[in-house]
Amino acid sequence: MLVKIRLLDGSDAVIQSELVTRFRESHPPTVPPSVVIDFPPRRYASSEPLETLFARFDPHLDLARLTTPAGTTVIVNADLVSSVIPPTNHHPDARAVITFLEGGDQQVRETVAEAAAALGAAD
Repeated sequence: MLVKIRLLDGSDAVIQSELVTRFRESHPPTVPPSVVIDFPPRRYASSEPLETLFARFDPHLDLARLTTPAGTTVIVNADLVSSVIPPTNHHPDARAVITFLEGGDQQVRETVAEAAAALGAAD
């Protein structure tokens, strides 16, 4: 399913929702605040609120809502996750690390068991 997103410069981009690995609020002090959308190998920044973008994605995607070590929301596409592992040399508030099939990872505050349950229960 193609999804239109509004970029920071006001232009629109159209992306394949099934290929988005995650989207999350930007970390302070990013100005202006934005939502970061990872679409390997690209990363986009949208001026739209996270919940507005989330509502546009295919309801059949397995999307899990988790928490970054900074305390912001991250929405992860469970179908593109390769593993959930304990953190090593990561942010002190990270309790699990989610790795993606296309490379890269996402640290989260949830434990490995909590993150795995959220990813398994995502719908």
